[in-house]
Amino acid sequence: MSQRKSSTGNNKPYSSFIVSLWSTIFYLLRFVSLLTIIRKAFPSIFKSGYGYVVVEVWVIIHTVLAMVAAITVYLHPENVVATIFLIYGALRIFEIVVVQVNILLFDEFRARKAGKPYSIRGYRRIVLLLLHNYAEIVFWFTGTLMFLHHASHLEIDNFSLATAFRQGILQMASFSSRELHPVDLYASLVLLLQTVVGIFMTILTLARFVSLMPAPLTQEPYERPSQQEE
Repeated sequence: MSQRKSSTGNNKPYSSFIVSLWSTIFYLLRFVSLLTIIRKAFPSIFKSGYGYVVVEVWVIIHTVLAMVAAITVYLHPENVVATIFLIYGALRIFEIVVVQVNILLFDEFRARKAGKPYSIRGYRRIVLLLLHNYAEIVFWFTGTLMFLHHASHLEIDNFSLATAFRQGILQMASFSSRELHPVDLYASLVLLLQTVVGIFMTILTLARFVSLMPAPLTQEPYERPSQQEE
């Protein structure tokens, strides 16, 4: 019976300047987050078994808040509350992108570099949280598109709440829309930003679904994964 040896020798990741550079940048960017501030202010909550629940409630609340913000902008686009919503929404979009980049590329890298074990709470949980993040971003951008429309920066054909929401989804998923017509550079930059965020979130969502969902058992012997001898 042969015994297989690890080719790496240890569990620490290789040393790379560009990986370490961007790992440091995104580690610092994570502090531009209200959740990180709360985590630092109340560390005992997150170190206990309730930390995962706090994150889940946080994500659900912000999905609902983004929906309320979109409706508020539609009904009262010139209200100061709508403006505050959109400013906070921009911070949330930034926070979501930073968190997802850290989870996808750097959290495991930092843990292994520090010689610590790394694991996630659950595959289905991370996919569901990602879907909530995706929906939240769509609602924040929907509110932004309606705000730009009312401010005459953007023209939306057949404007309505449903149309704006549909265009927000299309801009995220297909990265273009024939019913959105930017009037100035400001609106064009917002649409460009939504396209970039949409590409990242769409690819990440598909990758999570494909890689994390467990494969069902098969009754065909040749379709079963081969078991290697030790």
